[in-house]
Amino acid sequence: MDGQQKSGEVLYAEWEELDTTAPTVTGRNPSSGAENVSVSSNIVITFSENIDPSSVTGSSVYLRRGSSSVSVSQTTSGNRVTLNPTSNMVSETTYTVSVQTGVRDTSGNTIASNATWTFETEDIT
Repeated sequence: MDGQQKSGEVLYAEWEELDTTAPTVTGRNPSSGAENVSVSSNIVITFSENIDPSSVTGSSVYLRRGSSSVSVSQTTSGNRVTLNPTSNMVSETTYTVSVQTGVRDTSGNTIASNATWTFETEDIT
C-alpha cells in the first residue's frame, strides 16, 4: 500500500484506550483490625485491576511480626495476591501486611500509595 486512499476503499482505525489508572487495594483478608485470625490462614489481597506478577516481590508485598519478616510464598492470579506463611503464625500475635508502591498492574501503573494494615491471630492455648 502506497499510503494513498484509492476510490472505493474504506479506511478505519481501531483505538485502544490507554490504561493510566493506578491500581488500588480493594480487599483485605484478613481485614484491617481483625482478631482471632486462624494461625494457619493465608493473607489474600485484592486489587482493583489485574496485577503484574513480576512486581510482587518480598520487598513490595510482605508480612511482618513486629519488626521481623515472616517467610511466605507469594502467588499472584489476576487481581489477587496470596501470601501463604511457610509455617503457622504465632498465637495471640499482631501481624502487619504491607503493600508498597512497587506493585503495578499489567499496564505498568504502580499503586499510588502504600497500603498497610494489621490483624491479630487466635489464642490456641
